[in-house]
Amino acid sequence: MNESFTQPDVLFITTPDDKIENIAQKFSEFNKDKWQKTLVFHCSGAFSSKLLLPLKNLGAKVGSIHPLKSFAQSITSLGELANVYWCVEGDKEAIDFAQKLVAFAAGKIVNIKTDKKALYHAAAVMSCGHMLALLDLSLNLLAECDIESHQAKEILMPLIQGTINNFASQEIGEALTGPFARGDFQTISHHLQAMLTLEKNDYLPIYTLLGQHSLRIKNK
Repeated sequence: MNESFTQPDVLFITTPDDKIENIAQKFSEFNKDKWQKTLVFHCSGAFSSKLLLPLKNLGAKVGSIHPLKSFAQSITSLGELANVYWCVEGDKEAIDFAQKLVAFAAGKIVNIKTDKKALYHAAAVMSCGHMLALLDLSLNLLAECDIESHQAKEILMPLIQGTINNFASQEIGEALTGPFARGDFQTISHHLQAMLTLEKNDYLPIYTLLGQHSLRIKNK
C-alpha cells in the first residue's frame, strides 16, 4: 500500500479472519483525515466489527456482513445468493447499507449482537463443515463393510435427504429417528461393540457423544 491510495466510499475486507485486524491497521495509516465518509466491512462470520476499530477511530462507519452459505466453488451468478441469510452487525450506517446490499441480492438479514457472533458462526460450522465430517465417518464405516465409496454415497443419499426434509418440516424431536429415538439400547450396545473391534477408533467417542445428545432431544 502506498500514499496514492484512493479513498473508497465503501471498503470490503475479505481476507482470512486472522488477517482482518492487521489489514485494518495498515489501512488506518493512510489518509487518516479522510475516513469519515467511508463504510468499512469485513466478511468474517466469527468476528465482530470490533476488528475494524483502527478505522472506526478515524471516523469510518464499520460493520461485518457474512453470507450463511457454503462456497465450495465460486458462484457464477447473483441468483445463487437468492434467499441466503446474511449476518449483519455494526454501526447503524453500515447496517443500513448492508440491508440494501442484501435486498439487491434477494437475500435475508439476520441481526446478531456483537458479542454473539462466535456462537452464530459455531452453529454454522456444526451444521455444515461438521456435518460433512460426520458423513465422512459414515462413509468410512461403510468402507469397513467393503462397500465402494461411490456406492456408499448412493446408499446414504436417500437417508440424508429424508432427514433434511424431516428437519425442514418438523420440530427437531419429531424429526429424530433411529435407535436413540426408539430407546433401542440393545441395538446401540451392538453398535458400540462392533466399533470396538475397529483399529481406527475415533468413531466411538463421536457416536457416544451424539447419542447422548439424541437422548436429551428425545427426553425434552
